[in-house]
Amino acid sequence: MEPATLAFFFRNKAEQSATVAAWTEYTFYKLQQVYTRILYEAGFIKKGKDKLEIIRPIMDKDVADHLKLIGDGRYVDILQGV
Repeated sequence: MEPATLAFFFRNKAEQSATVAAWTEYTFYKLQQVYTRILYEAGFIKKGKDKLEIIRPIMDKDVADHLKLIGDGRYVDILQGV
């Protein structure tokens, strides 16, 4: 994942919302920093030389089965990259 990916995400949201479009460049910069830090500290990304690498989380089979049983199988698919 490259930093430009988050910038693209925020530009897309700005096109969808007048409120987001009114935010300053500094606000977008800080949001990108915070999102990156949260993903890093949660273990979902690791820092490389020039870019960030997404780390696919390991999900316990019992948790995955339970989520599917209660109708939330889409979360399993999202986290496992299906």
